[in-house]
Amino acid sequence: MSLEAQPDFFLASTEGYDLDRPRRCWRLREVSVNESRGLLIRTDPPVVAEQNLRFAGYRRDLAVITPRHRDVSLSPITEWPVYVYIAVPIVNDVQERVAFDLDEVKVIAWGELYESEDAAREKKM
Repeated sequence: MSLEAQPDFFLASTEGYDLDRPRRCWRLREVSVNESRGLLIRTDPPVVAEQNLRFAGYRRDLAVITPRHRDVSLSPITEWPVYVYIAVPIVNDVQERVAFDLDEVKVIAWGELYESEDAAREKKM
């Protein structure tokens, strides 16, 4: 998947977490975290800052997102914005995974998915 392709959606946070600036996101595949259905995504810029040594050795541009509310689906997304948990996979074989245990991801933020970059910048609710 080329980063030149159109993003599937945009990730930002009204909660802070250094996610004020929207991230372009590409859907890689559906995954599960315990019983929750989510998505493995690639972000640009990465959701984890380069200076965050806590995640050294892991892909900073990959994240697992799961809905924060019951009965919300990420495949397909039918209503915007979508409120999500943002987690960093802390395993080395993330590219091959379709399922993660809770101890294999680290939730780093709450965020929202937006259909457009403008909506993400304005954080239209």
